[in-house]
Amino acid sequence: ELNLRTPAVIAELVERANPAADLAEDTADVADAPAVEAPAVEAPAVDAPADGAAADTPDEQDADAGRGPRTHVVDGRREDAYASIGEAVRAAAPGDRIVVRPGLYRENVVVDRPLELVGDGPSGDVVVESSGAPAVEFEAESGRVANLTLRGSGGGPSFGVDIKKGRLELEGCDISSTGMSGVIIDYGADPRLRGNRIHDARQAGVVVTGDALGVIEDNEICRNGHAGVAISKGANPTLRRNRIHSGGSSGVQVYERGRGLLEDNEIAANSLAGVDIDSGANPTLRGNRIRDGKQSGVYVHGQGLGVLEDNDVTANAYVGVAVSTGGSPTVRGNRLGDNQESGFHVYDNGLGVYEDNEITGSGLNGVTVRTGGSPVMRGNHVRDSKVCGVYVYDNGLGVFEDNRISGSAGNGVRVKTGGSPVVRGNTIGTSGQCGVWVSDGGLGVFEDNEITGSGLSGVIVDTGGSPTVRGNRIKDGRQCGVYAYDNGRGVVQDNEITGNARAGVEISRGARLVVRGNTVTGNGGSGVRVYDDGGGTMTANRLAGNAHGAWSIDAECEQNVVRDDDGGTDAGEAVPDETADAPSVLLTYAIQYGTKDTKGNEVYKVVDWLPGTVGTVTWTGPPIALADEVLARYTEGMGKPETLFRVVVWAGDRTSDLPGDNENAEATAYYV
Repeated sequence: ELNLRTPAVIAELVERANPAADLAEDTADVADAPAVEAPAVEAPAVDAPADGAAADTPDEQDADAGRGPRTHVVDGRREDAYASIGEAVRAAAPGDRIVVRPGLYRENVVVDRPLELVGDGPSGDVVVESSGAPAVEFEAESGRVANLTLRGSGGGPSFGVDIKKGRLELEGCDISSTGMSGVIIDYGADPRLRGNRIHDARQAGVVVTGDALGVIEDNEICRNGHAGVAISKGANPTLRRNRIHSGGSSGVQVYERGRGLLEDNEIAANSLAGVDIDSGANPTLRGNRIRDGKQSGVYVHGQGLGVLEDNDVTANAYVGVAVSTGGSPTVRGNRLGDNQESGFHVYDNGLGVYEDNEITGSGLNGVTVRTGGSPVMRGNHVRDSKVCGVYVYDNGLGVFEDNRISGSAGNGVRVKTGGSPVVRGNTIGTSGQCGVWVSDGGLGVFEDNEITGSGLSGVIVDTGGSPTVRGNRIKDGRQCGVYAYDNGRGVVQDNEITGNARAGVEISRGARLVVRGNTVTGNGGSGVRVYDDGGGTMTANRLAGNAHGAWSIDAECEQNVVRDDDGGTDAGEAVPDETADAPSVLLTYAIQYGTKDTKGNEVYKVVDWLPGTVGTVTWTGPPIALADEVLARYTEGMGKPETLFRVVVWAGDRTSDLPGDNENAEATAYYV
C-alpha cells in the first residue's frame, strides 16, 4: 500500500490560522525594549523656528492653514520639535507632513486625517512601539506612512498597523507584533502596501477582512506565527511580487468567502500549505512560485473554489495541489514538479477541473484520487512519476480525457478498491510495469486510449477487478496485451491489440473475460491464451498473424470458454486474412515430451506429422513456449508464404503416440 496520509491525519496537520480571534486575547506581558540611543542631530531645516522665536503651537498651525501643507518634526530629544508622534498628528492639518527623527517612541499613533508620516533615516532607527494597541491606527481617507519600524506588543488589538478605512500608502516599513498580526486591513479599506518587511507576528503577517481591498506588492512577509497573508469575509486584495515564506501555518490563507488576485509571488517553506483555500473562498492564483512547503503547495477544501493558472508548484513535502471536502478549483496551465507524494491529490469528495498542466517527477503518483474524489482531468501531461501516473482507489471517481501519461516507474493508471474512473482518449506510454492495472474490486471505463510500450502487460485485471476496456489501441507491451488472472473480470471489446511480446489476451487462475469484437494481430504468443482455470466468452474477434496462432486453450479450460462457431477466426481456424481460401500446403509438427536426458533435462522430439521424427531439442521452459522455436528452426527458408503450419504439444513416451486434433494436447499453436 502507498503511504498516503489518512483524512484524519491531514485534518490534524492542516490547522488553519485564525486571524479573526478575539482581539482582547490575553497574552503574556512583554518587557519594554530599551530605548534606541538617538544620535545628535541638527534642528530641522524645514519649518524650524527662527533664533529666539517660540515654536508654533498646535493652534497656531491650524490657524495658518492657508499657507499650504507644512512639515512637522518629531524628535524626543529636542525642545524645538514635537516630543511624540501623536502630538504632531494632532497639530497637523490635512495634507501636512510629519518627519520622525531616530528614536524609540512608545505610543499608539492614531492617524485620523490625511497626512504623510515619514521616518528620517534608516527604518530601523525610527521605532514606534505600542502595548495593547496598534502602533499605527489609520482612520483617514488617505495618507502615507513610510520608513518606520512599527511594533505591536502585549495583549488586546496589538497590531503593528490597523488600517480601518481609506487608502493608506504603507511603504518601506519594518512591521511586527508579539501580540496579534502585523497588519490588519478592515471595513472596506483600500491601502497600498509596498516594499515592507512584515515578520514575526504572533498571528498572521497581514489580515485582509470585512470586504476590504488593497494592493500588497513587493513585500517580504515571513516568520509569522500563522498565515503570511489571511484573506476572509469577502475581502478582495491584490498580492503581487511578494516573498511570503517561513510561516508557522499557510503562506496565504483564503477563507470565509475571501477572494483576491495573487500574481507573481514567491510562496515558500511554509509549515502548512503554501496557499490554503477554504469555506467558499474564490481567489485567482496566477504566475506564482509555490515551493518547498512542509505540506501541500495549494490546499482547496471546505467548498473552496479558485482559479490557478500558470503557477510553478514544486518540491512540496506532501502534494502539489490537494483538493478535498467539496473543494472545486479550476487548475489550468500550471507546472507541478518534484512534489514528494502526488502532483494532484483529490479526495473526500473533492472536485475540480484540471487542464493542460505539466505534472512531473512526483514522489509517488502524478494524480491520486480516492474516497469520492471526482476531478475532471483533461489535456494534462503526467510524466516520470515514481509509482503511478494516475492512482484511483477507495471509491475514487473522475474523468480523465486526452492526457499524456508517460514514464511512470510503476503503472500508467492504477485502479483498485472500488475506484471507478472514466479514462478516455489518453496516451498511456512507456510505463515500467502496466499501462493500466485494475484490481481488488476496481472498476472503470477505459475507452479510445493509446496504451503502448508497457514494461509488463498493457492492461492487467486481477482479484475481482472488473473494468470495461473498449476501443483502445493496446500495443508493444513486453508481455501481454490484456492479462486477466486471480478472478479478474471485465469486458474487452472492439480493441486493437497488436505487437505485444506474449499473447494478445491471456486469461488464467479463475479469471473470466468477455472478449468481443477485438482485432488481435501480430502478437508474440497466441491471439487468445486460456489456461489454469481461465475462461470467458469470446465472440466476433479477428485473430490473425499471432506467432503462436489464434487460440491456445488448455484442455481443462475448454469447458470455461464459450466461442462462436461461424467458420471465422473465432472458430479456431487460423485462416489468413488476405484470402478466403484454405492454404495449398498444410504442414503439422508435433512436440513430444515426457522423457529426460542423462542430465535430467526434458527432451522434446519434434515430429513431422507424416514422415516421422525430424530432430530433437533440449528445452528448459514450458512446452508451449517451444512452439516458436520449432517453427523458427524447422520452417526457416521454406519459401512458402502460402503454407499454414501447426504445432501440437503433447505428452507421450513414444514417437508413435501422435495425438489426434487437440486430443490429449496441452496446447495448440497456429502460425501463418
